[in-house]
Order: sequence, then structure tokens, then C-alpha cells
Amino acid sequence: MSLQSFLGRSSEITIVDFLAENNDFAYTISEISEFTGLSRPTVHSKLPMLIHNRLIEIDSQAGHVKTYRLARNEFVGTLITAVYQHSFLMADAEADSVALDKIGAEIDRKPEYSENRYYTPAERGNNNRNMKLSSRHPTQIK
Repeated sequence: MSLQSFLGRSSEITIVDFLAENNDFAYTISEISEFTGLSRPTVHSKLPMLIHNRLIEIDSQAGHVKTYRLARNEFVGTLITAVYQHSFLMADAEADSVALDKIGAEIDRKPEYSENRYYTPAERGNNNRNMKLSSRHPTQIK
């Protein structure tokens, strides 16, 4: 089970997943790139934000070569625990494709009312049950 399985695929999640699955080792940018299938420039561009957010840390440096590993902090520990908990939660669930088809069918149901159900301020102040619905979004109503 990985973050990608329930959060989707992004370069950042791919890097964190890889390092989480190989938590006993530290890797160079080239190695992370090779093992994840991400380009070196992509890995290089994503590491600063991951380090800033304390998900990844520099493990060692020899000359210009640095190795990176998953950070050892409470937040990362909680994140990894959540991945395992999600894995156990989903173990008895339907296959992803079946469950996603059912959810998709529910989402695609037509709403009972096709008109937006927002009221203008003047209409909200009126207690008339036959209020006219506004077709504008509430942020557009002044």
C-alpha cells in the first residue's frame, strides 16, 4: 500500500513513496530518478519543497553528492502509520474498479433540481415560500 493508491500520482508522492518503501537506505538524486522513473530535473526540482516540509532530509554529503532519505520525525511517522491503517481498512473492501464504478454511478446521478438553489439577500429576508431562486453563485450576489 502506498500514498499513490489513495492520494493519486504526483512526482512528490512518488518520491515519498519510494523513500518510505526503502526507509533503511539513502539515495542520490540519480538513484531516486532511476528507481522511480522520474527525470533527474523533476527529482531535483521537487526535493527542496519536500525538505522544507520536513518529509525528506539530507542524509549525507560527500563532495557535491548528497543522499536523501525519508525524514525521521513525528509527522512522517504518522503519515506512514496512516498508510498502513488505510491498507488494513481497504483490505476487506471491494476491488477498486468495482467500487469506483459504483461511486461514479452515484456521482453521475441527475440532481432533483437542476437550478442553483441560492437566494439573493433580498430574497433571503423575505419569508415567502415561493421565493425565486437565483441562478448566480453566492459570491456573485451583492
